[in-house]
Amino acid sequence: MLQFNVVPAEVLPLKCLTSGAHLMQSTPQLTPDEAGGRSKGEETPERTEAPGALEKAQALISETQTQSAFEAFADECDRARTPNAAGRTLVQALRRAGFDYVALMTHGAPDQWGSLSVEVHNWGEERADLLAERRASQRNPLFQAAEASDAAFFWSDDSAKARLDAPARRWLEDVEAAIGRGVTQRVRGAIAPSSCSLAPAPAEAAQIARAMRMAAYAFHHIVALQRPKLAQTELLTQREHECLTLATLGGLRPREVAKALGVRVTTVRSLRQSACSRLGARSQEEAVWRMLETGQLFSRGRLGRPRSW
Repeated sequence: MLQFNVVPAEVLPLKCLTSGAHLMQSTPQLTPDEAGGRSKGEETPERTEAPGALEKAQALISETQTQSAFEAFADECDRARTPNAAGRTLVQALRRAGFDYVALMTHGAPDQWGSLSVEVHNWGEERADLLAERRASQRNPLFQAAEASDAAFFWSDDSAKARLDAPARRWLEDVEAAIGRGVTQRVRGAIAPSSCSLAPAPAEAAQIARAMRMAAYAFHHIVALQRPKLAQTELLTQREHECLTLATLGGLRPREVAKALGVRVTTVRSLRQSACSRLGARSQEEAVWRMLETGQLFSRGRLGRPRSW
């Protein structure tokens, strides 16, 4: 095989630069085979891909398609302006993904969690009675499994069934008879304990992960839609907010709160009373819950009228 040393143009003598035709004529003409380093008659070797390259490319394509599908779902969910519309969007998306039955629920009675409570399912009236029968988390084996671990709980897990008491085992068997074998997992990031149950349970863990990600997105969107819309006068003032957070989250006594705020103890009691009244709460503990429910727990409170303390 012929080899050539390339000389930079700036070091070539002027005569060489002006005699290109002579160089072209004196350069040996190579056949395609010789140019590729092969002798005449030698077969062209087949081009082979690196081991695993095809699988990596297919995985990348699949991941891109999955991300696009989730973004399309998220866009559609964001356009929903009511909790019911967001719930329908989730059910339709998961049915397209191969899940016939969906139940996205907050554990416990709806009035227990107020606006943080979510209930989305397509189980129908008869099957919904099964859900209502064991809505309390301490009586529902699916809810118990979701609260005990972040991992997916497969209803067909015989070892898990063996740990249930007889009534709970019968209830789970009735659910399986009604909608088939499914899977339940905790909703990530939910303030109130919540889970999503899907049936039939797929064989691939990635499919479950994608479905649960969609369920979590819809859950938080529904909670945001359900958050009470408060007028400006219904929001806590900065002083009311400081008083409640120091007393409840900080664990300070009224005298300690007064010292921290630089006010009298009677003023602290007055602030606490006005804050509870504004939140519709009967105690400091209930007031904290109302602050959480209305999205005021981690705010600083609104500016009130200037007052002398």
